[in-house]
Amino acid sequence: MLTRAHHSTEAFQILSRNFATVFPENEFNRRDVECLWIDYSTRIDELMLEVYPNIKQIVTLSTATTHIDENLTMRRSIKVYSLKTHRLFLDTEISSSSEFAWTLLLSANAGLYGSESYSLRESNELSRARLQLKSARLGIIGMGRIGQNCARYANVFGMEVFYADPKVQILDNNTNAKYVSNLSDLLNICDYIILSASISGVCREILDSKVLTHRLKLRGIINISRGCLVDESRILELLDSGSLGYYATDVLGIEEFPNLPNRIEAARQLNQHPHCLVTPHIGGLSFDARCKVEEHMASYIAEGICSCSQTGTQV
Repeated sequence: MLTRAHHSTEAFQILSRNFATVFPENEFNRRDVECLWIDYSTRIDELMLEVYPNIKQIVTLSTATTHIDENLTMRRSIKVYSLKTHRLFLDTEISSSSEFAWTLLLSANAGLYGSESYSLRESNELSRARLQLKSARLGIIGMGRIGQNCARYANVFGMEVFYADPKVQILDNNTNAKYVSNLSDLLNICDYIILSASISGVCREILDSKVLTHRLKLRGIINISRGCLVDESRILELLDSGSLGYYATDVLGIEEFPNLPNRIEAARQLNQHPHCLVTPHIGGLSFDARCKVEEHMASYIAEGICSCSQTGTQV
């Protein structure tokens, strides 16, 4: 089993009992490796599969698979296993991304971002920068696990919650969220937006220039989903014009499009902008959650899901 890093001793033991495991720091023949154990930081493309030409399976410790060229894996008949379909496990055991989304909202709303966060204490700007969440309107784009958790957090803070999700028009839980069919309407009636939409297949911008108009008066947008879902150049325009108070994001478009000049430039400006809070895609990386994910996936593939087990073959 090839892996970049292990956090859970128990997961490593499960893998070692069921697979012939190898690591990057050890010497081995890469042509013998049949399965890759990766996380979101590892990109699977032509170059990677040239290094490991006999891969049959890929196990990724993530829900999204945008770091994997799925057209390439399909052509080569490589099976990809992710957490995407493990809904019960995610719903009952993993809350790190939801909590981190709320952390971004609280931090940015308190003005704790950019170079101005230190100067606020010495000025009268602090009272104007900080706004109560109570009675404010929160809009959630993508009402899956993370979106529903954030809606529940918002209830505790006394916020009014609205959401847009074409796949979830009726909720049968205690989120107290109101459905809005039109995305533009959602952005116009809300004070804050949390983007928690899932992504599959080709990435397309949900918050594009048509939706992100200059007439908006949003206090903030929080992105816990994917940077490629947002027109980041328009975000910068809205920040500079005052149509958007702040942008807090755990993701950037260069993760999906590392070679596009406009994405590279947008990432640079967002990282430097005084009204942005940018974190390095760490929302789901709490230590205990990572251990639980590793142990869950190790048990999952050891139960025979992965065909490389019990063969003595390097995995």
